[in-house]
Amino acid sequence: MRPQHTVESPTQASVKSDVTSTLVPHPDRVEQLTIVMCETELHNLVLRAQGGDVAAFGQVVRLTQRMVHGLCLRMLRCPQTAADASQETYLRAFARLKELRDPDAFPGWIRRIALTTAAGMRRDGHLRLSDSEALADVPVLDEEESTWTPAQRDALARALVRLPDADRVLCDRFYHGGWSVARLAADAEVTEVAMRKRMQRLRDHLREEIEMSQTTDIAGLPEELPEKIVELLSRPKLTALPENPVGRMWQMIREMTSDYQVVEVPEVVRDDSIAEAFGIEVAQDATRRATGLHRIDARSFLRADITLPLMLSLKGRGGPLKVTSAGKVYRADKPDAMRLEAFHQAELLLVQENYSPWQYMDTVMAIVTKFCPDRRVRIEQFSFPLCSPAWEVAVDIDGQWRGVLGWGAYQEPFLRWLGCDPKRYTAVGAGFGLERLASLYYGIDDLRRIEGMRI
Repeated sequence: MRPQHTVESPTQASVKSDVTSTLVPHPDRVEQLTIVMCETELHNLVLRAQGGDVAAFGQVVRLTQRMVHGLCLRMLRCPQTAADASQETYLRAFARLKELRDPDAFPGWIRRIALTTAAGMRRDGHLRLSDSEALADVPVLDEEESTWTPAQRDALARALVRLPDADRVLCDRFYHGGWSVARLAADAEVTEVAMRKRMQRLRDHLREEIEMSQTTDIAGLPEELPEKIVELLSRPKLTALPENPVGRMWQMIREMTSDYQVVEVPEVVRDDSIAEAFGIEVAQDATRRATGLHRIDARSFLRADITLPLMLSLKGRGGPLKVTSAGKVYRADKPDAMRLEAFHQAELLLVQENYSPWQYMDTVMAIVTKFCPDRRVRIEQFSFPLCSPAWEVAVDIDGQWRGVLGWGAYQEPFLRWLGCDPKRYTAVGAGFGLERLASLYYGIDDLRRIEGMRI
């Protein structure tokens, strides 16, 4: 608690009175942390408060108090101590208000002050907790924060997993790729102000997910995900980062296959969807052959390649067809210099009339030659579900043959699923391991280092 007998200036006393009168949370909504506000209203009020308008600052408190009090309560676990921390937060904020350069950044700015204040009260012994009670760190999520503790990273991972793909790309580029707001805006062809507001709304959403421990069923994911699945899913999608070696590989493949349409495919595959598309025997064969699946539950697993979810997404599309997709795939391998549990693949799929699978060799070898110059190449036939024939292209890496690409002709069940006459059409696909190609192209000797690299 703060000392009872202090000498305060008239301005500070008036602010304290206004803050105290507004910091009474609704008993049935103590955990409600969503800020309900009009962005323009808050912007104008902050500007007036920066000019010394105490009444305007009181309105700022009214608009943001639930977020601040909820955050302090989460950290301190004591309603009275949280109320003291909230009050102290606003007193500190008012004293430093002129330091805030962008009024639109006020929510993140006041949040950082609240975290600092609550953490100080914890250190100073303002609360009594048993040793068994864990106080989880929460990420601040403002424009300045780029590193997190393990506890913060875990909380952030669960929130990131549930974002739509477009928002995940923004987060990957901002937090992992180092993109500025100006560059994000230019890439999206919007104004910098619009992008800054979008990022602010995105951070507010992530904070709400974290602080409210919300679990909603998004993109087919169950509410409770195993820790390992969350950790794998939250790793950045490197194909969205052109400065990363993996992102550059995908960009170069897109340049070589610019006539292919990009298709986004789900990260979770259900066993019954395979059976529905291609029959029970094919589903059993596919899951049996795909060793080391990361299973979410008894009925679904994280994709082990891009091929199968791409095929499933093309029901009834017909032909001719040229599509491509890329993203993370997941296999329960023990990571080492040449293997990862979460890595990236690119897939090409061609459906055409009167076409021989051998004609696709030119496309395949053009990519291999570009990314693996001056390497010995070996082509071997192998077995892959729904493909006959199928081949693997391997290159010599320090005396060992390492597969970099697989390709083959798809059988009739896929063509019927696609809505094509198997007597007229041929479907050929090729899959690339992007980390493996990047390691060969840039001379990287350990795949585990690629995630943090920039070209």
